[in-house]
Amino acid sequence: MQVGDAHEVATGEGARIAIVDTGIDLDHPDLGNVNADLGRAFVANDDVPEIGPDDSGYHGTHCAGIAAATGEVGVVGMAPEAELVPIRVFPADGGATFGDILAGIDYAAEIGADAANFSLGIPGVQQPGADINKLRANVQRVFQSAVRRGTVITGSAGNDSGNLQQGGGLTLPNSVPAVITVSATSPADTLSFYSNYGTSDIEVAAPGGWYETIPRTLGETGEPGDIPFPLNGVLSTWPTTLSSSVGLAGYDFISGTSMAAPQVAGLVGLVRSLDPSLNANQVESVIKQNAEGTNGSSGTEFGAGRINALNTVESLR
Repeated sequence: MQVGDAHEVATGEGARIAIVDTGIDLDHPDLGNVNADLGRAFVANDDVPEIGPDDSGYHGTHCAGIAAATGEVGVVGMAPEAELVPIRVFPADGGATFGDILAGIDYAAEIGADAANFSLGIPGVQQPGADINKLRANVQRVFQSAVRRGTVITGSAGNDSGNLQQGGGLTLPNSVPAVITVSATSPADTLSFYSNYGTSDIEVAAPGGWYETIPRTLGETGEPGDIPFPLNGVLSTWPTTLSSSVGLAGYDFISGTSMAAPQVAGLVGLVRSLDPSLNANQVESVIKQNAEGTNGSSGTEFGAGRINALNTVESLR
């Protein structure tokens, strides 16, 4: 994505990125740009009121670092000078409700977030039906309201290797027009084996880790120069209270479309830092126009292409 070169042009200064997830580790040295005062928890019947700690494990902290880790100690995110806001919608034990998710996005728009990342969703590819269609309409109404207020929504495509095009399959909350839905690419710029795909849903792709097959991911097959497992995942911030699978305190490698979506949220931060006047649709257009690897904006796997940070920021100079 040529992120290092892109940081010579923009670092996200002045942008605000909301991480709608499990919370963010407020004590992590690479996440000193978290605005805890603006953080909120939208969790029904929650016994753990804290807005910051990653109460459900690691997920929100990992996504936050991908989007905007400062690089103070270990890793640099896509927009290291952007402000992060934790919006917790997961309880300490269990899944989020759509009521809490929708409250979270409404709040992100209320505080003027430039981007709101949703690396979450119903497991599996859903099929249209009365209940799913009603839920999708409700999600679309609230998400479109956020977009009208200027917040760009980035969302993960899902990790079911599913076709979101044939048969009308969808993933919620991210299969709505208001969301930049992101598929995951491998270190070889191929579609990662777990990533959902489909022309009707995927706007762009971004690195999510692992290769296009499980054997290549595990090193059983592959090409010279392949990155070994688990280092072929995405390295990002990890709660300082949890152990790391690779022995790096505060950091770990994991993979998923959850890791791809905050790459795009961070890129939104770079775009808005260069031109705050762009509305949400214009920001999405700039990102799509400067993606690479596909012809046009209708690729089944990558949509408009895998994002390129340098191309994107250079187009705004």
